[in-house]
Amino acid sequence: MEFVASVNLLNEKKIDKKFLTYLEKNIVNYSDHTSTPVVIGFKSLGNLLDIKTEAIIKFKKILIECLKNYRKCHLNKSSILISKWPKKFNINAWYIRLSKGGEVTSHVHNGWVSGVFYVKKQKTNGKSNVGELEISYRYKNLPIKNKKFPKKIINSESGELVLFPSSLPHRVLPFNSKKERLSIAFDAVPKLL
Repeated sequence: MEFVASVNLLNEKKIDKKFLTYLEKNIVNYSDHTSTPVVIGFKSLGNLLDIKTEAIIKFKKILIECLKNYRKCHLNKSSILISKWPKKFNINAWYIRLSKGGEVTSHVHNGWVSGVFYVKKQKTNGKSNVGELEISYRYKNLPIKNKKFPKKIINSESGELVLFPSSLPHRVLPFNSKKERLSIAFDAVPKLL
Protein backbone atom coordinates (compact mmCIF):
# COMPACT_ATOMS: atom_id res chain seq x y z
CA MET A 1 0.00 0.00 0.00
CA GLU A 2 2.98 2.32 0.46
CA PHE A 3 3.26 2.55 -3.35
CA VAL A 4 -0.24 3.99 -3.82
CA ALA A 5 0.13 7.67 -4.67
CA SER A 6 -2.20 10.42 -5.84
CA VAL A 7 -1.85 13.98 -7.03
CA ASN A 8 -4.43 16.48 -8.21
CA LEU A 9 -3.15 17.90 -11.49
CA LEU A 10 -5.60 20.82 -11.29
CA ASN A 11 -4.22 21.88 -7.91
CA GLU A 12 -0.66 21.40 -9.19
CA LYS A 13 -1.48 23.71 -12.16
CA LYS A 14 -0.46 21.01 -14.69
CA ILE A 15 -3.92 21.30 -16.30
CA ASP A 16 -7.01 23.49 -16.05
CA LYS A 17 -10.77 22.83 -16.21
CA LYS A 18 -10.85 23.78 -19.89
CA PHE A 19 -8.35 20.99 -20.60
CA LEU A 20 -10.60 18.47 -18.80
CA THR A 21 -13.56 19.49 -20.99
CA TYR A 22 -11.47 19.23 -24.16
CA LEU A 23 -10.02 15.86 -23.06
CA GLU A 24 -13.52 14.51 -22.36
CA LYS A 25 -14.72 15.46 -25.85
CA ASN A 26 -11.63 13.88 -27.43
CA ILE A 27 -11.86 10.53 -25.69
CA VAL A 28 -15.63 10.14 -26.06
CA ASN A 29 -15.87 11.35 -29.67
CA TYR A 30 -12.82 9.55 -31.06
CA SER A 31 -13.29 6.08 -29.59
CA ASP A 32 -15.82 3.25 -29.49
CA HIS A 33 -16.93 1.53 -26.30
CA THR A 34 -18.19 -1.80 -25.06
CA SER A 35 -19.48 -3.49 -21.92
CA THR A 36 -17.34 -6.04 -20.10
CA PRO A 37 -17.88 -8.46 -17.19
CA VAL A 38 -15.62 -6.30 -14.99
CA VAL A 39 -17.07 -2.88 -15.89
CA ILE A 40 -20.74 -2.26 -15.11
CA GLY A 41 -20.80 0.74 -17.43
CA PHE A 42 -18.75 1.43 -20.54
CA LYS A 43 -15.11 0.82 -21.40
CA SER A 44 -13.48 2.23 -24.52
CA LEU A 45 -11.88 0.00 -27.14
CA GLY A 46 -8.27 0.30 -28.28
CA ASN A 47 -5.57 2.52 -26.83
CA LEU A 48 -6.78 6.09 -26.18
CA LEU A 49 -3.20 7.31 -26.46
CA ASP A 50 -3.21 6.36 -30.16
CA ILE A 51 -5.63 9.25 -30.78
CA LYS A 52 -3.55 12.11 -32.17
CA THR A 53 -5.28 15.20 -30.81
CA GLU A 54 -3.63 18.04 -28.91
CA ALA A 55 -5.35 17.06 -25.64
CA ILE A 56 -4.39 13.38 -25.85
CA ILE A 57 -0.77 14.19 -26.78
CA LYS A 58 -0.56 16.59 -23.80
CA PHE A 59 -2.17 14.01 -21.51
CA LYS A 60 0.39 11.36 -22.55
CA LYS A 61 3.28 13.74 -21.81
CA ILE A 62 1.81 14.45 -18.38
CA LEU A 63 1.48 10.71 -17.67
CA ILE A 64 5.11 10.09 -18.61
CA GLU A 65 6.24 12.95 -16.36
CA CYS A 66 4.10 11.65 -13.47
CA LEU A 67 5.53 8.13 -13.85
CA LYS A 68 9.07 9.53 -13.68
CA ASN A 69 8.17 11.52 -10.55
CA TYR A 70 6.50 8.47 -9.00
CA ARG A 71 9.73 6.48 -9.42
CA LYS A 72 11.88 9.33 -8.03
CA CYS A 73 9.66 9.62 -4.95
CA HIS A 74 10.14 5.93 -4.17
CA LEU A 75 13.86 5.53 -4.97
CA ASN A 76 14.81 5.25 -1.29
CA LYS A 77 12.56 2.22 -0.78
CA SER A 78 13.94 -1.28 -1.23
CA SER A 79 11.44 -2.89 -3.56
CA ILE A 80 11.59 -4.87 -6.79
CA LEU A 81 9.03 -2.42 -8.18
CA ILE A 82 11.69 0.32 -8.05
CA SER A 83 14.98 -1.62 -8.26
CA LYS A 84 13.90 -3.47 -11.42
CA TRP A 85 12.12 -0.47 -12.94
CA PRO A 86 12.03 -1.02 -16.74
CA LYS A 87 14.01 1.34 -18.96
CA LYS A 88 11.13 1.83 -21.42
CA PHE A 89 7.34 1.54 -21.27
CA ASN A 90 4.37 1.39 -23.56
CA ILE A 91 1.33 3.05 -22.03
CA ASN A 92 -2.08 1.57 -22.79
CA ALA A 93 -5.10 3.67 -21.80
CA TRP A 94 -8.88 3.39 -21.96
CA TYR A 95 -11.80 5.29 -20.52
CA ILE A 96 -14.39 4.04 -18.04
CA ARG A 97 -17.81 5.73 -18.02
CA LEU A 98 -20.11 4.97 -15.12
CA SER A 99 -23.57 6.24 -14.41
CA LYS A 100 -26.02 5.40 -11.63
CA GLY A 101 -25.69 1.71 -10.71
CA GLY A 102 -22.24 1.38 -12.29
CA GLU A 103 -19.14 -0.14 -10.73
CA VAL A 104 -15.90 -1.90 -11.60
CA THR A 105 -15.42 -5.27 -9.92
CA SER A 106 -12.15 -6.42 -8.34
CA HIS A 107 -9.35 -7.05 -10.83
CA VAL A 108 -5.62 -6.65 -11.45
CA HIS A 109 -3.79 -5.26 -14.48
CA ASN A 110 -1.13 -6.64 -16.77
CA GLY A 111 1.52 -3.96 -16.37
CA TRP A 112 4.22 -2.57 -14.09
CA VAL A 113 2.42 0.48 -12.78
CA SER A 114 -1.25 1.25 -13.33
CA GLY A 115 -3.31 4.29 -12.70
CA VAL A 116 -6.51 6.19 -13.07
CA PHE A 117 -7.08 9.80 -14.01
CA TYR A 118 -10.43 11.40 -13.19
CA VAL A 119 -11.74 13.50 -16.07
CA LYS A 120 -15.20 14.01 -14.55
CA LYS A 121 -15.96 13.03 -10.97
CA GLN A 122 -17.74 14.66 -8.08
CA LYS A 123 -15.88 14.67 -4.78
CA THR A 124 -17.70 12.65 -2.12
CA ASN A 125 -18.54 14.20 1.23
CA GLY A 126 -16.02 12.03 3.08
CA LYS A 127 -18.76 10.05 4.85
CA SER A 128 -19.63 8.02 1.77
CA ASN A 129 -17.24 6.02 -0.40
CA VAL A 130 -19.75 5.56 -3.22
CA GLY A 131 -17.97 5.43 -6.58
CA GLU A 132 -14.48 5.58 -5.04
CA LEU A 133 -11.43 3.51 -5.95
CA GLU A 134 -10.61 0.79 -3.44
CA ILE A 135 -7.14 -0.80 -3.54
CA SER A 136 -6.47 -3.86 -1.42
CA TYR A 137 -4.62 -7.16 -1.18
CA ARG A 138 -7.86 -9.12 -1.59
CA TYR A 139 -8.72 -10.30 -5.09
CA LYS A 140 -12.41 -10.76 -5.91
CA ASN A 141 -14.12 -13.07 -3.42
CA LEU A 142 -11.28 -15.51 -2.78
CA PRO A 143 -11.31 -16.90 0.76
CA ILE A 144 -8.99 -15.16 3.18
CA LYS A 145 -7.18 -16.56 6.17
CA ASN A 146 -7.09 -13.32 8.13
CA LYS A 147 -10.20 -11.14 7.92
CA LYS A 148 -8.10 -8.01 8.43
CA PHE A 149 -6.45 -7.27 5.12
CA PRO A 150 -5.07 -3.88 4.18
CA LYS A 151 -7.17 -1.72 1.92
CA LYS A 152 -7.12 1.88 0.90
CA ILE A 153 -10.02 3.94 -0.40
CA ILE A 154 -9.00 6.90 -2.52
CA ASN A 155 -11.42 9.83 -2.20
CA SER A 156 -10.85 11.72 -5.42
CA GLU A 157 -12.29 14.39 -7.69
CA SER A 158 -11.85 15.69 -11.22
CA GLY A 159 -8.18 16.25 -12.07
CA GLU A 160 -6.90 13.59 -9.66
CA LEU A 161 -4.29 11.07 -10.83
CA VAL A 162 -3.73 7.87 -8.82
CA LEU A 163 -0.77 5.52 -9.42
CA PHE A 164 -0.22 2.06 -7.94
CA PRO A 165 1.56 -1.25 -8.70
CA SER A 166 -0.36 -3.18 -11.38
CA SER A 167 -0.38 -6.29 -9.19
CA LEU A 168 -2.63 -4.73 -6.53
CA PRO A 169 -6.28 -5.80 -6.74
CA HIS A 170 -8.61 -2.83 -7.04
CA ARG A 171 -12.21 -1.96 -7.78
CA VAL A 172 -14.62 0.96 -8.03
CA LEU A 173 -17.28 0.81 -5.34
CA PRO A 174 -20.88 0.90 -6.65
CA PHE A 175 -21.75 4.33 -8.03
CA ASN A 176 -25.16 5.86 -7.25
CA SER A 177 -24.88 9.50 -8.33
CA LYS A 178 -27.05 10.93 -11.09
CA LYS A 179 -23.94 12.64 -12.49
CA GLU A 180 -21.68 10.62 -14.79
CA ARG A 181 -18.23 9.51 -13.65
CA LEU A 182 -15.57 9.48 -16.40
CA SER A 183 -12.01 8.31 -15.85
CA ILE A 184 -9.03 7.17 -17.88
CA ALA A 185 -7.38 3.98 -16.65
CA PHE A 186 -3.93 3.02 -17.90
CA ASP A 187 -1.06 0.56 -17.61
CA ALA A 188 2.63 1.27 -18.05
CA VAL A 189 3.78 -1.99 -19.64
CA PRO A 190 7.51 -2.68 -19.96
CA LYS A 191 8.80 -2.76 -23.55
CA LEU A 192 10.46 -6.02 -24.43
CA LEU A 193 14.06 -5.54 -25.57
